[in-house]
Amino acid sequence: MALWIGLTGMDSVNIKGQAFPISDRTTQIEKISVSPEIESTDLVINFIDQYLNAIHCPAKDIWGILTSVDELFTNIARHSNDSSYVIVYCWKNIEDNAVFIRFVDGGIPFNPLLAEEPQMSKKASDRKIGGLGIYISKNLMDSIAYEYLNNMNILTISKVINK
Repeated sequence: MALWIGLTGMDSVNIKGQAFPISDRTTQIEKISVSPEIESTDLVINFIDQYLNAIHCPAKDIWGILTSVDELFTNIARHSNDSSYVIVYCWKNIEDNAVFIRFVDGGIPFNPLLAEEPQMSKKASDRKIGGLGIYISKNLMDSIAYEYLNNMNILTISKVINK
C-alpha cells in the first residue's frame, strides 16, 4: 500500500534527522512511501509519470527518466533486504530546469555506482549477470549520486528537461 504526500512550503527535506536543503528555486516536493517489493514498481512508476506530466516534461525525457526509475527501484526492491520501506522524492529546480528523483531506503548499504560495469563489447550470453540497469541509468540521466547517511541509502538522479 502506497502513501502519497505532497509537501509544500518547506526549506528542506528531513530524512532520518538529516536536513537536505531545498532552494527557493525548487518546485513543490512530492513523495511516495512504498514497500521494497517488485510489486511496488508500478506504483513508483505511475507516481513519477504523473509528476513528470504535471510539470509538462517532454515525452522523450519522460521515457528516459521512467526507464531509470524502473531499473533503480527494481534493484532496491531486490537487494534492500533489511528495509521496511522506500521513500521516493521528486522535485524540479526551476533555475536549471532539472528534475530530481531521490530514493531513500534503510536496507543494507550498497553503492550502485561502484558496481562493475557490464562488458558491452561481449555478447549478452557471455557477460556476467548484473550491472546493466545502473549502466543504462548512467547513460540516460545527467547525474547520479549516492550516499549512505544515518543508516540510509540515498540515491539521487537528475535530468535536465528540454522543453
